[in-house]
Amino acid sequence: MNNEINRHLDQYGAGAKYGFRVRDGFCFALLDLQVMQSKDGNCEKDKPQAMYVVYKTFMNEVDMADTQLSAIDKSHYDAWLRYIQTLKKESTDGKITLTLDA
Repeated sequence: MNNEINRHLDQYGAGAKYGFRVRDGFCFALLDLQVMQSKDGNCEKDKPQAMYVVYKTFMNEVDMADTQLSAIDKSHYDAWLRYIQTLKKESTDGKITLTLDA
């Protein structure tokens, strides 16, 4: 989420910086994650325990400005690109393996 998507973002606090594209529009959401922290303090070893998402507002694409839709498209593309790059890196580092059973 960014100010191009929601110009009032600062009013909602840190938990409201998430949104999800859905078939007919966009959902603004609050999100929180509870984790079991690793004993050595390394956050990469933390284990997720629970996550909740509260959908606060649904915006129909028809009611959104073109600048908002463009910002959503860009953010969506950037997120997928980061995901693919991470997946590619972890697969070459041997962190991810895929086994197909017949």
